[in-house]
Amino acid sequence: MAVEVQYRGDNSDTGPSDGVWFDVDPLAAPKKQMEIFEDFTGVSSLIMTGSPPDGADPGGSVLLDTSGDAADSTLAFKLVDDKDLTFEARIKIVTAAVLRCGLEDADNSDRLSFEIAADSAVLKHDDASNDETIATKAVTAGSYVKLGFRVRGAGADTEITAYADGVKVASKKLSDLTASAVSAQPMKVSVVSAGTPDVEVDWIKAVQLR
Repeated sequence: MAVEVQYRGDNSDTGPSDGVWFDVDPLAAPKKQMEIFEDFTGVSSLIMTGSPPDGADPGGSVLLDTSGDAADSTLAFKLVDDKDLTFEARIKIVTAAVLRCGLEDADNSDRLSFEIAADSAVLKHDDASNDETIATKAVTAGSYVKLGFRVRGAGADTEITAYADGVKVASKKLSDLTASAVSAQPMKVSVVSAGTPDVEVDWIKAVQLR
């Protein structure tokens, strides 16, 4: 009898979205890819400042309720030709929450991340000289949203695609940007509060080919 194992969820459920992860092999780590999946269930691979949530929602999560609170990895990722990189996180914000969600370097001068403010999520690529928008998506305060992106290709054909709840929002190739190359800085996975009020993070997932 065949046994089906489901590694991803539909776009509409609470797990990682099939629309984002459809071509990422869940069995390739650690030989062919590095992977983070943080579900905040008690044993963490991330460096965290924040508070346990109120328990109103099932599953582990972390509450970023003070400016500077963050869930960070080490500087383990780098935008490199043909080293596919995929990121997604499920978060819930309240009105006027300000945060960054994605990848950034040690001092936040280089990043590929969503900047969220005024109920809008803007995916930006910043190489410390050019701060450029990839996609913009309205988000609803008080509701969870899954924000993700994929980086595929090489050179001028490197393409960055933004997703919300597993559905493509927009994409741009490097040739569409002012920057002559993607940021070469080592980056960490980071969801960080840039101001109050609260941001609840349900899970974070990031995978890159070695």
